[in-house]
Amino acid sequence: MGQKAMDPTEALDRARQVLVLAHPERLSVLSLLTSLPDYSASAAELSASLGLAPELVDDALDALAQAGLVHWQGGDPSRGPRVSPTAEAWIRFSSLLDTRASTQTFPPVGSGPEPVPDPGAGPAAQPFGADPAPQAEQEVPPVIHRIAEQLAHRFSATFSPETVHRYVRETYWLLRSRSRVQRYLASLTSRFATERLHALALARGIEMRPVPQVLFVCVANSHRSQIAASILKFLGGDKVHVRSAGSAPATEIAPEVAEVLDEIGCSLLGAFPKPLTDEIVQASDVVITMGCGDACPVYPGRLYLDWPIELPPVHDLQSQRALRDEIYRRVQDLWQSLSATGSGL
Repeated sequence: MGQKAMDPTEALDRARQVLVLAHPERLSVLSLLTSLPDYSASAAELSASLGLAPELVDDALDALAQAGLVHWQGGDPSRGPRVSPTAEAWIRFSSLLDTRASTQTFPPVGSGPEPVPDPGAGPAAQPFGADPAPQAEQEVPPVIHRIAEQLAHRFSATFSPETVHRYVRETYWLLRSRSRVQRYLASLTSRFATERLHALALARGIEMRPVPQVLFVCVANSHRSQIAASILKFLGGDKVHVRSAGSAPATEIAPEVAEVLDEIGCSLLGAFPKPLTDEIVQASDVVITMGCGDACPVYPGRLYLDWPIELPPVHDLQSQRALRDEIYRRVQDLWQSLSATGSGL
């Protein structure tokens, strides 16, 4: 499939990002952030880990933030503000920042008509470069191309085939590199790309918003935000559209979440941790954060709420039930507000 040239505005933005990363300190800082367990650090921690002078780290972070590649978020007051890569950094530069990229093979897909070979069964995947568009046709497995073709047909009245293919490829790389999904990668790519394309259509005003759009965000999207999303779906049914995402998504949902939700008749069927992306925020009427600081970009015309809900000990089921009940009360109040106003705005 042929590729259209990017429009001048996008080309200018991309060129600025590439220029920002053509600097060893900035590239080192961003690469270190993507290698940390929670993808975040303070400026002092970055300085100590990289052996760079604090002023050099500060300059690098300023440049990266201006290019839209990192964002600051709140944190433990004793450690000060923390910085994390943005979704744009993951989408555009994930393999450039991963020192293992040149030797990795695709992880097993686990589903779909054509699974990706196991490591050692074939040649290593080519590195994912700074600009994914020219190389993406050679870098994703065939099943991802088939998914893109199916979705291009499905969204033919809404988006060009090039836009759909780009979103499917970006979704595959987001799930593989940021969420580190190892199982069912093809089917999850299909589902999340579909969700992102619907959200993009809402954000651009191509589709109408028939019901309120609510987004729950926590760090890992494996616990609090999943509980809240499940409860709101349970309460609102088809009268509300619910999404959830994480600023640093885990590989799977915490097992105790399913247990405590099942006790009140809520289902987690089909849920999985997903990364926070820009169009998902733009498509939302209400954005509720839980412990992820300032990870969400802020757009006018949306209601932003922060629920200061702490995670209890993982294996303390009574504490997990108390957490569920607290979230239930908050979600119930939210749903009453949404039902009264139609959108919550």
